[in-house]
Amino acid sequence: MLTEYDHYCHLLDFESYRIAQHQAQADFAQQLQWHQRALLNIANMGSFSSDRTIKGYATEIWGIGFLMEQLTQGDSSNTMEVTILIVDDSKSYRHLMATMLAKWGFSVFEAEDGECALRLLEQQPVHIVISDWEMPVMDGVELCQAIRKSDFGHYIYVILVTARQSLDDLLTGMEAGADDFLSKPVNQSQLRARLHAAERVLLLENTLAARNEKISSAYRQIESDLQAAAKIQHSVLPAHNLSLAGFEADWMFLPSAYVSGDLLNYFSLDERHIAFFSVDVAGHGVSAAMLSLAVSREFMTGRISSQLLISQNEAGESTPVAPHQVVAELNQRFCLDNDEVFSYYTLIYGVIDTTNGQGTLCQAGHPTPF
Repeated sequence: MLTEYDHYCHLLDFESYRIAQHQAQADFAQQLQWHQRALLNIANMGSFSSDRTIKGYATEIWGIGFLMEQLTQGDSSNTMEVTILIVDDSKSYRHLMATMLAKWGFSVFEAEDGECALRLLEQQPVHIVISDWEMPVMDGVELCQAIRKSDFGHYIYVILVTARQSLDDLLTGMEAGADDFLSKPVNQSQLRARLHAAERVLLLENTLAARNEKISSAYRQIESDLQAAAKIQHSVLPAHNLSLAGFEADWMFLPSAYVSGDLLNYFSLDERHIAFFSVDVAGHGVSAAMLSLAVSREFMTGRISSQLLISQNEAGESTPVAPHQVVAELNQRFCLDNDEVFSYYTLIYGVIDTTNGQGTLCQAGHPTPF
């Protein structure tokens, strides 16, 4: 009989497990860690004597399974077809268990030892393994260790069945990766309760796996779009090692991610003048890259189809627009009083006269280039 102190410790442990289980709805791996941690907490409670039996601990483990069943309970329509593998060297015992599980609606496979079980697991989509502890060739603990070291594409819930009575044996099974325990002879009610708890865990794992696949698919699509955006951004950069009227020009572009809010270019304005600019949009990522491309587009179209960079003097000659006037015009075009625009950019724009090497630049909030 549990003492009042034992009961209090159980309540504390159940409450901590409930909180952990709630957090684990978003992370199945964490949920499994807390499940085993709760079992370890029960096994290591200071008020329990060292001669407590596995059969006695089975009650506490069943309580954890029942609690998990309640916490993971969801829409009854979200069901899955569960396949169970019975591993035992006794053919009559396997037949008895298989008949009972089949009546409960489970698909059942049988294996006479751990090695046969592993071969079957590689061929069939088994969800729950109910294994005897003591078997020839490979026992239940070794089978559990082998399952945890393998990747079968889904989680396998393992229940160890044993007549062993020591706490050390219980801890050995848990450390091997067992999810639950049953004592011999198997009680049908406890077995069914444990299977219900296992179904809840497996359903949760399948749900989270499906959600993770959707997230992975969305990530792959986003990554593909970002790679395409990076190619577009690189396509507007100038050529390397370019010679412009005796001036050598080159650049290095290292975005922090796929795309960047930084962009640059250099080009001829006319036979006498060359121009250059460097723009840095606040922030990172796609939105910053789009704004930097928009600014770059103004420069590249401005040299051809507008008077942003080139103007006509009174004599009809084409002359470069002063850099500060170009920057002022861009400021009017982009920095509007618009609540929907919450980004800005810094800019350097300069013009060099190739006949005398003199140049003029406008530094608009940008770091000094020299």
